[in-house]
Amino acid sequence: MPDTFGLQEATPTWMNYLKANLGDVYDYVGEGRNGGNNGEYNPVFYKKDRFTLVEGGTKWLSPTPSQPNSSFPDASLPRIMTYAVLRDNANGEQIMHVNTHLGIEGDDMREKQINVLVALLKEMPTDIPFIVTGDYNWSNTDTLSRIMETVGCVNSAEVTAEGENLPTFPGSSQVIDYLYISSADTGVA
Repeated sequence: MPDTFGLQEATPTWMNYLKANLGDVYDYVGEGRNGGNNGEYNPVFYKKDRFTLVEGGTKWLSPTPSQPNSSFPDASLPRIMTYAVLRDNANGEQIMHVNTHLGIEGDDMREKQINVLVALLKEMPTDIPFIVTGDYNWSNTDTLSRIMETVGCVNSAEVTAEGENLPTFPGSSQVIDYLYISSADTGVA
């Protein structure tokens, strides 16, 4: 069982099911993209016996990130990012897990949304190890990686033994899901 994990497109019905069936092991941070229990979640789940939540929440990938249900005018749906700063109960060290889901309207919209995500990350405690997981709906790995590098991230596929991005969209050769890790932990500068 993973120590932390992020989901995308988790409906309120799914969240209720997950809370009921994982609640003995995991707690989570997040809310629906329409605010509160409304709309799909991008939750960050974490093992309750391993971590204590230090700080967490949901932000909207919009011109007004603290406004629930907000979006760019030309976006079809609100998009969000959820973050959890966690303290390891065994050694007191902190980590951060960020989870997101960008839109499907095209690279121009995704670039607006990723720029909000990057701006939010720059306000967070990125001096601790962190990961950013998500459904980026972005097939241009080089451009996405250049943007994520501005906050000290590296595509995890670049530092794995396999060293490749594998398709993540069913029945397609597309890679749209990514896991970025803080480069300080990889030896990658």
